[in-house]
Amino acid sequence: MASVPAETAASDLPATQESDTPESRSNLLLGFNRLNLLRQVGLMVGLAASVALGVAVVLWAQEPNYQPVVGDLSAYNPQDVTTILDSNGIDYKMDPRTGALLVPSEQVYSARLKLAAEGVTDQKTMGYELLDQERGLGTSQFMETISYRRGLEGELARAIA
Repeated sequence: MASVPAETAASDLPATQESDTPESRSNLLLGFNRLNLLRQVGLMVGLAASVALGVAVVLWAQEPNYQPVVGDLSAYNPQDVTTILDSNGIDYKMDPRTGALLVPSEQVYSARLKLAAEGVTDQKTMGYELLDQERGLGTSQFMETISYRRGLEGELARAIA
């Protein structure tokens, strides 16, 4: 196998690319002008819709992402929660469908810490108060164990929140 060096003649290489010449640009414009009016309008509407969609996506991506800091606000005192968030300069909004209190995602954990530091807790979570409720003489050991576990879970939930 003998290797033959590749020879290229200067006449084989194109001097310029066709897409860079002014003639190709005028050909594109000429092709657009050859279309009938309905197709020209359709092409322009499609182009405008694409640009509008791109702008909408960019604007949507720039909005802050909100996450729930409090799942169900009815379990808390809403005035206390909003006062604490306002005093700490944390933006919030209410989700009208779920009733959740939403804050920007980068401030979720600091908002939860501020609420916990102020002592705002879930008023519906019951801890060992479950054991104080009168169950009657016929309560089984299983029901007592379940009440104890629910009370323990409630106390842990209070301690964490």
